Amino acid sequence: MTVMCISLFLCDILVNVDHGAIPAGIKEMQDDFELETIHMGNFGSLCFFGLAVGSVFSAFVVGKISWKVTLQLSFIGNGFGLFLYAISSDFYYLAFARFLSGFNQVFLVIYMPLYVDAFSKKELKTTFMSSILLAPPIGVLIGYGLTATTIGLYENWRISFLI
Repeated sequence: MTVMCISLFLCDILVNVDHGAIPAGIKEMQDDFELETIHMGNFGSLCFFGLAVGSVFSAFVVGKISWKVTLQLSFIGNGFGLFLYAISSDFYYLAFARFLSGFNQVFLVIYMPLYVDAFSKKELKTTFMSSILLAPPIGVLIGYGLTATTIGLYENWRISFLI
C-alpha cells in the first residue's frame, strides 16, 4: 500500500506540471500559433472549464466504477491530453487537449484523497494525505522550471509536455 501512495504522489506531481508549463511558455506558444492575447487567455482557462464539466460528470461516476479503474483512466486521459497538446499544431486540437486534460484531473482530485484515506496504514495516513496536498504545487514548480529550461536550451516549449 505504501508503494501505491508514493506512486499516487508522484503521478499527482506529474499531472500538475502543465499548470506551470503553460505560464512559463505562454509567449512562445502565442507566437507559435499566432494567437491574440484574448485567445491565449481563453486557452489557458480551458483546463479549468474541463475541471468544471468533469465535476458535474463525476457525480454520475462516483460509486459506479472502482477507484482503481477511475484513477487509471484519469491518469491515461490526462496523459493523452498532454500528449495531444505536445504534438498538435492546430489551435482547436490544442483547445480540446487542454479541456481533456482538465476533465480527467477532476477524478484525481476526488479519488486520490479517498484512496489514501481508505487504504493507507493508519500511522501513515496523515503523511500521505499531506503529500497529496503538497504534490500540485511541486508539479507547478517543476512545470515552470522544466519549460523555462527547454525553452532556454532548445527553444522548444513542447519538450516539457512530452516529458
